[in-house]
Amino acid sequence: NLSSKTSYDAKVNYSTFDSLNFYVINYSGTNQIYNRFKVIYDNATLLNVSGQLKYQLREKINFIAKGNYYLYKTKNLIRPYHRPDFDMTFSAIYNLKRKIIVRADLFIMGNQWAYTQISDNINTIYKPKLINGWADVNLEAEYRYSKMLGFFARINNIASQRYYRWERYPS
Repeated sequence: NLSSKTSYDAKVNYSTFDSLNFYVINYSGTNQIYNRFKVIYDNATLLNVSGQLKYQLREKINFIAKGNYYLYKTKNLIRPYHRPDFDMTFSAIYNLKRKIIVRADLFIMGNQWAYTQISDNINTIYKPKLINGWADVNLEAEYRYSKMLGFFARINNIASQRYYRWERYPS
């Protein structure tokens, strides 16, 4: 704790993986839609630096910021496919007499790489493709009728943005 209203958490983690899974579009077969992934494996190391900061404003309002930075080193693959380089979350939570809870979240995902097929009429090549990072805003409201029964409503992607968490799969 930094104070009675502020707390933090910081971590550094280094991991070594034997056969870490990565997802790539399956371009084999007669399916020309390319709407399926296959899993490829590679030995890899991961350095993950993460942290969280929480601040309580008065008794009913909490602000939380947390994030992760990822540094992958793969043995055979050029890039760590569909693994973002960072992610962050910013949240604000309002608690009204423990009955009504309102929450707003901002999710931010960093750039990531996909292994994609690029074709013209003559040649087909496969190469890494950068998938841009994105931000997403969500709202949630919860009503706690009792300790056993509650109701909630959640609205995801309020800005109705079109982004790609996975190659060829728009959100």
